[in-house]
Amino acid sequence: MIYLQVVLATLLLSGVFVVGSSTVHRLDPTFVAAARFAIAAVIFPLLLTVSKRWEPASARGFKIISLCSVTGVLLYNVLFFFGLKYSTVTHGSAIIATAPVWTVLLARVFLKEPLTPQKLVGMVVSFLGVLYIVIAGRGGGVSALGWRGTTGDIAFLGAVVVWAAYSILGRKAVAIFSPLVATAYAVMLGAALLCAYALVRVDVPRQIALLDAGSAAGIGYMAAFGTVVAFVLWYRGIQQLGAGRTTIFLNLVPVWSFLLAAVFLGEAVTPALLAALGVVIVGVALVQLPSPRRASREQAA
Repeated sequence: MIYLQVVLATLLLSGVFVVGSSTVHRLDPTFVAAARFAIAAVIFPLLLTVSKRWEPASARGFKIISLCSVTGVLLYNVLFFFGLKYSTVTHGSAIIATAPVWTVLLARVFLKEPLTPQKLVGMVVSFLGVLYIVIAGRGGGVSALGWRGTTGDIAFLGAVVVWAAYSILGRKAVAIFSPLVATAYAVMLGAALLCAYALVRVDVPRQIALLDAGSAAGIGYMAAFGTVVAFVLWYRGIQQLGAGRTTIFLNLVPVWSFLLAAVFLGEAVTPALLAALGVVIVGVALVQLPSPRRASREQAA
């Protein structure tokens, strides 16, 4: 049952790509991001209250949560929804899938964590797959998106790097808070930042006037199912399977996204694009999986 819950979590996360893409073509991306997290910021406190999981925040804890909210909520979602506006779900999901690779790279640069030959090869392989996707977006090849599409791809690249920074900060956050509380606090503070940014940048009354039933339902889905429910299911997976085994399931997100984009958005999933996705996933798997030497040591222990 727990495996089904983790798989369902990846499906819900994939739905954010598809629903978000259709929504940002009717509404401003910043407004969509702010509305999504404004709703999630209401649900998470209710969840913490019902589960009696509120935890006090020290000055250090608040600092870490603030950094998480800026990177994982504000910056990531502004870039992510901008990417959906100008690029495609297939491009975006393949690029975002490289998050573990960027996390390893940033951990090496800023935390001086060791980089094994296997991880280095995985990084190179993943970057080659992403490079092909981005370059092909300029015209010809996988998809003739033009320069606007390339701008969207670059936004996705920025989003995945920011998410990698959030992942590293998240390690410090979960050393102070439980994963549920750390995420809830980051979402609540990040929602406030997103809403403030939206008020400055976007004509909010006009966006509300443009809001139709489909857009409202899409934002509601992304808030309730693509944020809160997906996290709860994912958190259960980490509790029962461990972080390492659960993280491997993230490779299903671009697969689900490709299928959903083809079915609901009519995006072309060409053999070349599937091959590029395969290259990315292989590279990410090399980064995520332990090296044979490390695995043999763990078995011996």
